[in-house]
Amino acid sequence: FHVLRTRHSLGDRARSSRESVQIVLLILRSVGGSFLFAVVLVVASAFIDIGFKRFINSTDAFASHWPVLAFVYRGLKSLHLDSGTAAALLSTLAQIAGVFLGLYFAVVGTLVSARYANVPPNVRDLMIADKLGNQYIRLVALFGAVATLLLAAQSFGIPFGLFNLMIVTVLGVATILSFVILGRRAFEFFDPGSLVSQLGSELIGWINRATRLRFFGRQHAFQAHYQKQT
Repeated sequence: FHVLRTRHSLGDRARSSRESVQIVLLILRSVGGSFLFAVVLVVASAFIDIGFKRFINSTDAFASHWPVLAFVYRGLKSLHLDSGTAAALLSTLAQIAGVFLGLYFAVVGTLVSARYANVPPNVRDLMIADKLGNQYIRLVALFGAVATLLLAAQSFGIPFGLFNLMIVTVLGVATILSFVILGRRAFEFFDPGSLVSQLGSELIGWINRATRLRFFGRQHAFQAHYQKQT
Protein backbone atom coordinates (compact mmCIF):
# COMPACT_ATOMS: atom_id res chain seq x y z
CA PHE A 1 0.00 0.00 0.00
CA HIS A 2 2.76 2.46 0.92
CA VAL A 3 4.59 1.69 -2.31
CA LEU A 4 1.47 2.26 -4.40
CA ARG A 5 0.70 5.49 -2.54
CA THR A 6 4.25 6.75 -3.07
CA ARG A 7 4.09 5.82 -6.75
CA HIS A 8 0.77 7.60 -7.14
CA SER A 9 2.11 10.70 -5.36
CA LEU A 10 5.22 10.79 -7.56
CA GLY A 11 3.05 10.42 -10.65
CA ASP A 12 0.87 13.35 -9.58
CA ARG A 13 3.94 15.49 -8.95
CA ALA A 14 5.43 14.60 -12.34
CA ARG A 15 2.13 15.36 -14.09
CA SER A 16 1.84 18.68 -12.24
CA SER A 17 5.43 19.59 -13.16
CA ARG A 18 4.74 18.75 -16.82
CA GLU A 19 1.65 20.95 -16.84
CA SER A 20 3.58 23.81 -15.22
CA VAL A 21 6.34 23.57 -17.83
CA GLN A 22 3.77 23.51 -20.66
CA ILE A 23 2.03 26.61 -19.25
CA VAL A 24 5.35 28.46 -18.92
CA LEU A 25 6.30 27.54 -22.51
CA LEU A 26 2.90 28.71 -23.74
CA ILE A 27 3.33 32.07 -21.99
CA LEU A 28 6.84 32.46 -23.40
CA ARG A 29 5.61 31.70 -26.92
CA SER A 30 2.79 34.22 -26.59
CA VAL A 31 5.10 37.05 -25.45
CA GLY A 32 8.07 36.06 -27.61
CA GLY A 33 7.16 38.40 -30.46
CA SER A 34 6.67 41.41 -28.19
CA PHE A 35 9.91 40.69 -26.34
CA LEU A 36 11.84 40.37 -29.60
CA PHE A 37 10.38 43.66 -30.87
CA ALA A 38 11.43 45.44 -27.65
CA VAL A 39 14.97 44.04 -27.95
CA VAL A 40 15.18 45.07 -31.62
CA LEU A 41 13.95 48.56 -30.73
CA VAL A 42 16.58 48.96 -28.00
CA VAL A 43 19.42 47.63 -30.20
CA ALA A 44 18.34 49.68 -33.22
CA SER A 45 18.16 52.82 -31.08
CA ALA A 46 21.68 52.17 -29.80
CA PHE A 47 23.06 51.78 -33.34
CA ILE A 48 21.25 54.94 -34.47
CA ASP A 49 22.79 56.82 -31.55
CA ILE A 50 26.28 55.57 -32.48
CA GLY A 51 25.76 56.44 -36.14
CA PHE A 52 24.49 59.90 -35.25
CA LYS A 53 27.57 60.60 -33.10
CA ARG A 54 29.87 59.50 -35.92
CA PHE A 55 28.00 61.71 -38.35
CA ILE A 56 28.37 64.71 -36.05
CA ASN A 57 32.09 64.10 -35.66
CA SER A 58 32.69 63.58 -39.39
CA THR A 59 30.80 66.74 -40.42
CA ASP A 60 32.12 68.99 -37.66
CA ALA A 61 34.62 70.69 -39.97
CA PHE A 62 31.91 71.45 -42.53
CA ALA A 63 29.52 72.80 -39.88
CA SER A 64 32.18 75.17 -38.55
CA HIS A 65 31.77 77.31 -41.70
CA TRP A 66 28.12 78.00 -40.83
CA PRO A 67 27.45 79.87 -37.57
CA VAL A 68 24.03 78.34 -37.01
CA LEU A 69 25.21 74.78 -37.66
CA ALA A 70 28.28 75.34 -35.49
CA PHE A 71 26.03 76.50 -32.64
CA VAL A 72 23.77 73.45 -33.05
CA TYR A 73 26.75 71.10 -33.15
CA ARG A 74 28.20 72.62 -29.98
CA GLY A 75 24.86 72.14 -28.26
CA LEU A 76 24.65 68.50 -29.37
CA LYS A 77 28.20 67.78 -28.22
CA SER A 78 27.52 69.31 -24.81
CA LEU A 79 24.77 66.76 -24.15
CA HIS A 80 25.84 63.95 -21.87
CA LEU A 81 24.11 61.10 -20.07
CA ASP A 82 24.33 60.94 -16.28
CA SER A 83 24.18 57.25 -15.35
CA GLY A 84 22.70 57.79 -11.88
CA THR A 85 19.95 60.09 -13.08
CA ALA A 86 19.23 57.81 -16.05
CA ALA A 87 18.87 54.78 -13.76
CA ALA A 88 16.48 56.66 -11.47
CA LEU A 89 14.44 57.85 -14.47
CA LEU A 90 14.23 54.36 -15.99
CA SER A 91 13.17 52.87 -12.66
CA THR A 92 10.43 55.49 -12.33
CA LEU A 93 9.26 54.92 -15.90
CA ALA A 94 9.07 51.15 -15.38
CA GLN A 95 6.95 51.73 -12.26
CA ILE A 96 4.69 54.09 -14.22
CA ALA A 97 4.12 51.35 -16.80
CA GLY A 98 3.03 48.95 -14.06
CA VAL A 99 0.73 51.54 -12.48
CA PHE A 100 -1.04 52.32 -15.76
CA LEU A 101 -1.49 48.64 -16.59
CA GLY A 102 -3.05 48.15 -13.16
CA LEU A 103 -5.32 51.16 -13.61
CA TYR A 104 -6.49 49.97 -17.02
CA PHE A 105 -7.37 46.47 -15.82
CA ALA A 106 -9.08 47.96 -12.76
CA VAL A 107 -11.27 50.06 -15.05
CA VAL A 108 -12.08 47.03 -17.23
CA GLY A 109 -12.88 44.94 -14.16
CA THR A 110 -15.21 47.64 -12.82
CA LEU A 111 -17.00 47.89 -16.17
CA VAL A 112 -17.47 44.14 -16.46
CA SER A 113 -18.78 43.76 -12.91
CA ALA A 114 -21.03 46.83 -13.02
CA ARG A 115 -22.52 46.83 -16.52
CA TYR A 116 -21.58 43.62 -18.32
CA ALA A 117 -22.16 40.96 -15.67
CA ASN A 118 -25.63 40.02 -16.98
CA VAL A 119 -25.14 40.57 -20.69
CA PRO A 120 -24.56 37.75 -23.23
CA PRO A 121 -20.93 36.59 -23.50
CA ASN A 122 -20.67 37.88 -27.09
CA VAL A 123 -21.35 41.44 -25.93
CA ARG A 124 -18.82 41.14 -23.10
CA ASP A 125 -16.20 39.75 -25.49
CA LEU A 126 -16.83 42.68 -27.83
CA MET A 127 -16.07 45.16 -25.03
CA ILE A 128 -12.93 43.29 -23.98
CA ALA A 129 -11.76 43.10 -27.61
CA ASP A 130 -11.88 46.88 -27.98
CA LYS A 131 -9.16 47.80 -30.47
CA LEU A 132 -8.15 51.03 -28.74
CA GLY A 133 -7.82 49.31 -25.39
CA ASN A 134 -5.77 46.45 -26.80
CA GLN A 135 -3.43 48.84 -28.59
CA TYR A 136 -3.00 50.76 -25.35
CA ILE A 137 -2.05 47.56 -23.52
CA ARG A 138 0.58 46.82 -26.18
CA LEU A 139 1.93 50.37 -25.90
CA VAL A 140 2.25 50.20 -22.11
CA ALA A 141 3.76 46.72 -22.26
CA LEU A 142 6.34 47.88 -24.82
CA PHE A 143 7.10 50.92 -22.69
CA GLY A 144 7.70 48.83 -19.59
CA ALA A 145 9.73 46.23 -21.51
CA VAL A 146 12.06 48.84 -23.04
CA ALA A 147 12.61 50.55 -19.68
CA THR A 148 13.35 47.18 -18.03
CA LEU A 149 15.78 46.15 -20.78
CA LEU A 150 17.67 49.44 -20.48
CA LEU A 151 17.85 49.00 -16.70
CA ALA A 152 19.18 45.48 -17.18
CA ALA A 153 21.75 46.73 -19.70
CA GLN A 154 22.96 49.36 -17.27
CA SER A 155 23.18 46.78 -14.48
CA PHE A 156 25.47 44.65 -16.68
CA GLY A 157 27.62 47.67 -17.51
CA ILE A 158 26.37 47.94 -21.11
CA PRO A 159 26.19 51.65 -22.01
CA PHE A 160 23.20 53.12 -23.80
CA GLY A 161 22.87 56.47 -25.48
CA LEU A 162 20.64 59.48 -25.40
CA PHE A 163 18.54 58.11 -28.24
CA ASN A 164 17.56 55.07 -26.13
CA LEU A 165 16.54 57.36 -23.30
CA MET A 166 14.61 59.55 -25.71
CA ILE A 167 12.69 56.55 -27.10
CA VAL A 168 11.62 55.30 -23.66
CA THR A 169 10.68 58.85 -22.62
CA VAL A 170 8.50 59.30 -25.72
CA LEU A 171 6.81 55.96 -24.98
CA GLY A 172 6.18 57.09 -21.40
CA VAL A 173 4.68 60.42 -22.45
CA ALA A 174 2.50 58.64 -25.05
CA THR A 175 1.31 56.22 -22.37
CA ILE A 176 0.30 59.02 -20.00
CA LEU A 177 -1.45 61.12 -22.63
CA SER A 178 -3.22 58.11 -24.18
CA PHE A 179 -4.66 57.15 -20.81
CA VAL A 180 -6.65 60.39 -20.80
CA ILE A 181 -8.31 59.43 -24.09
CA LEU A 182 -8.85 55.87 -22.90
CA GLY A 183 -10.36 57.10 -19.61
CA ARG A 184 -12.91 59.21 -21.44
CA ARG A 185 -13.74 56.29 -23.71
CA ALA A 186 -14.30 54.04 -20.68
CA PHE A 187 -17.28 56.17 -19.62
CA GLU A 188 -18.90 55.46 -22.99
CA PHE A 189 -18.74 51.72 -22.29
CA PHE A 190 -21.08 52.10 -19.31
CA ASP A 191 -23.74 52.03 -22.04
CA PRO A 192 -23.47 48.68 -23.89
CA GLY A 193 -25.21 50.31 -26.85
CA SER A 194 -21.99 52.22 -27.59
CA LEU A 195 -20.53 48.97 -28.93
CA VAL A 196 -22.88 49.14 -31.91
CA SER A 197 -20.66 51.64 -33.74
CA GLN A 198 -17.60 49.39 -33.31
CA LEU A 199 -19.55 46.35 -34.48
CA GLY A 200 -20.90 48.29 -37.47
CA SER A 201 -17.43 49.39 -38.60
CA GLU A 202 -16.14 45.81 -38.37
CA LEU A 203 -19.15 44.55 -40.36
CA ILE A 204 -18.56 47.11 -43.09
CA GLY A 205 -14.88 46.14 -43.20
CA TRP A 206 -15.65 42.44 -43.67
CA ILE A 207 -18.20 43.24 -46.40
CA ASN A 208 -15.68 45.42 -48.25
CA ARG A 209 -13.01 42.73 -48.05
CA ALA A 210 -15.43 40.11 -49.34
CA THR A 211 -16.45 42.24 -52.33
CA ARG A 212 -12.82 42.94 -53.32
CA LEU A 213 -12.02 39.29 -53.92
CA ARG A 214 -13.10 39.53 -57.60
CA PHE A 215 -12.80 36.01 -58.99
CA PHE A 216 -12.51 34.34 -55.57
CA GLY A 217 -15.51 36.30 -54.35
CA ARG A 218 -17.76 34.10 -56.52
CA GLN A 219 -16.58 30.93 -54.83
CA HIS A 220 -18.85 29.55 -52.14
CA ALA A 221 -16.01 28.68 -49.71
CA PHE A 222 -14.77 32.28 -49.51
CA GLN A 223 -18.26 33.70 -49.12
CA ALA A 224 -19.05 31.14 -46.41
CA HIS A 225 -15.89 32.19 -44.55
CA TYR A 226 -16.84 35.87 -44.58
CA GLN A 227 -20.42 35.05 -43.61
CA LYS A 228 -19.08 33.29 -40.50
CA GLN A 229 -17.03 36.37 -39.64
CA THR A 230 -20.09 38.63 -39.89
